[in-house]
Amino acid sequence: MQAVIFVAILIFNFSYARSKTLNHKDYPYALLTQDHGILSNSDLAINSFDTDPVPFSGKHSPYPYWKCFEVSKTNFSCDTSGNSSVVKEQNAVQIITVQDTESEHFYMPRRATDLKNCRWFQKRWENATKGERFVCISGAFADYGIERGHRTSIWVFDKFKTHKSCTSFFADQCDIKAVMQNGCDI
Repeated sequence: MQAVIFVAILIFNFSYARSKTLNHKDYPYALLTQDHGILSNSDLAINSFDTDPVPFSGKHSPYPYWKCFEVSKTNFSCDTSGNSSVVKEQNAVQIITVQDTESEHFYMPRRATDLKNCRWFQKRWENATKGERFVCISGAFADYGIERGHRTSIWVFDKFKTHKSCTSFFADQCDIKAVMQNGCDI
């Protein structure tokens, strides 16, 4: 009996260790930086459900790539500068800004939302990144630009993840079981 339990523990530990090792063979294009142990194979797989994985080319692509950054180089804001007086509720665009050695990256959603929703995402960001060294952000590449004389890259925000939690723009996009229940298949 003790031998069976010992074998079961070994199998569980081996399976767990394998699940924490990213499978770059099945998802060779999903991650553009080191992940610092934050991402799982499920995170890489989810990004390939809606669109075919393609290598990053610096051209617009619907495929969401993961990039991980030091939290200290990131900022989350809710920009309300584009509001019109006709709109009854205050709208905002959530912007995650990353300043790294290469350039400045802007992760923005597909559209503006009400300020209350943006503040909800901001609170999730603050809770997820507090005390963390790294954060990983998933997004589709949109374009390069120049702002204040520096190169910028613009990404369509998909989700962010730390060791603590994952938050996605669309419901359940951090949960592979929920994604598969909604009809997607690996």
